[in-house]
Amino acid sequence: MVKAVVADTMVDGKRATLSLPPTVSDKKMLKMMTTERETTIAAIIHEWIQEHLEKEGE
Repeated sequence: MVKAVVADTMVDGKRATLSLPPTVSDKKMLKMMTTERETTIAAIIHEWIQEHLEKEGE
């Protein structure tokens, strides 16, 4: 299980801990992405959330 602190999107600035049960292959892909981008799983998830919120607002 991956535990990631997801960057805040709330007004109050609090962070939340999110427990994810990814498949083994999903976890491997996330790990490879973190290495390639020199970032964290939390940052990747935050980026994904922001991108999808923007798409919904279009």
